Amino acid sequence: MRVWLVSDLGQVVVFVWDANPQPPAQAADPGADAENGRGLLLVEALSQRWGHFSYDGGGKVVWALLEAAPVAHSAPANGFIP
Repeated sequence: MRVWLVSDLGQVVVFVWDANPQPPAQAADPGADAENGRGLLLVEALSQRWGHFSYDGGGKVVWALLEAAPVAHSAPANGFIP
């Protein structure tokens, strides 16, 4: 699995590659006792939109567009902002 983040400070696009060429399953309620199956539910809940495409080198990429909320930083007394 590989992950890339691309941002223009207003939006973030998350790209996740995996070697499985099969399209992702549809998001569905996995049930309260399930130990997996919530990934696409989280993607749908957090993103403005998402999708997937086949990767020429093999596998697939799932992408999601997220709004990036501005964060106000106040400079510490020493003026250094990490």
